[in-house]
Amino acid sequence: MLDTTRPIVWVINGHERYGLARAMQNLVGAVAQSGQATRIVSLQTGDCVDRMRQAGFAVDVLDIPKPPPPGRGLRGKISQVLAQFTHATRFAKRLADRLETLSPLVIHWQSPNLSTLCPRTAQRLGALPVWEIPNVIGGDRWRLAARLLAPVMRHTKTLMLANSAFTAKSWHGLGVDCRVFHLGADQSIFDRQRIEAVTRESMNLPSDAIVFAIVARLEPSKGQLLFWESLLPFIERGENVYLLLLGGPLESEYVDAMQRLAAQTKVQERLRLLGHVAAPEKYYEAVDIAVNARIDAEPFGLSVIEAMMMGRPAMVHALGGPSETVVDGVTGWHVSRPTREAWSAAIDHVLAERNDWPKIGAAAYERAVGEFTCHRQAERYLAYLADRLGDKNA
Repeated sequence: MLDTTRPIVWVINGHERYGLARAMQNLVGAVAQSGQATRIVSLQTGDCVDRMRQAGFAVDVLDIPKPPPPGRGLRGKISQVLAQFTHATRFAKRLADRLETLSPLVIHWQSPNLSTLCPRTAQRLGALPVWEIPNVIGGDRWRLAARLLAPVMRHTKTLMLANSAFTAKSWHGLGVDCRVFHLGADQSIFDRQRIEAVTRESMNLPSDAIVFAIVARLEPSKGQLLFWESLLPFIERGENVYLLLLGGPLESEYVDAMQRLAAQTKVQERLRLLGHVAAPEKYYEAVDIAVNARIDAEPFGLSVIEAMMMGRPAMVHALGGPSETVVDGVTGWHVSRPTREAWSAAIDHVLAERNDWPKIGAAAYERAVGEFTCHRQAERYLAYLADRLGDKNA
């Protein structure tokens, strides 16, 4: 049994965004609902602090300098890890002094730049350090960043929770305690029975259209342009298909390229750029197929399980987390490579199976609510903590 009076303290930079912030909000909320004490502390003020407070969470801002951000390229990433060691040497005691009155049971963090400061702070306080790893660390063939951090993880006995088996692979063979920890979506939000849905009629979409949707930032790595290029031949052959893009920013050369392509082929009405939407769950009733077209490996893909929770099949590039959450041919479809040819073949296959979409969507819903709710995630999380803290106290 865990000591529910001692809090699990989430440490953040203050600027976490998008999926990272949503994942934290989901887990903190579900753990708190279980009766476990929780606290969120931020090194600095920032957008994430504002969003968490708006969502009803109390956040303490400590005004401690943030560790350096991730560097670019192999040399930059190595320099950043070394700079983190220097930062931790300077500020771990200061952070521990600020948190000492809380008597934390666990120090939990996500952002990789906190991965030297937080375990050293936890060690000073006698708390269990827990790193919820959001992406692959040391993606180069030598895994240098992971190799530099592994001794810290071993020395501080950090419990490492990777958001997918794909993410966990970057730590294989390094002697650390790294476990697979799939994320969860908030079923109280992604609930078809409770939302006020945005209708096709309100978006001037034909009732008989086939609507694909991608919920992601508009940037090249997310693959929206590649998917749009793959979809155009189907429009030319007479398929009544549309693409909704939920995400921003809308002003960029990347977006301009998609719009130019739509104009050249005179199908502007088939590409709908909705920008960032605060409540994507409201749009799924107007969608047939959710798509994750990320070109590189998606570490987890929170939007995939959110779509599944709304009863929508998902087409995903089968590299990374989506290959673990989507069961090919059962709850959606895997696309083997991030190429136009592979996406075109997959779209053709999916359109041929349109009579099965309701069955596949129902299976997606059952898998999502059975495996990927934030409450199910919190159960796994607390079980991991009980296991490790039991070993520590034995």
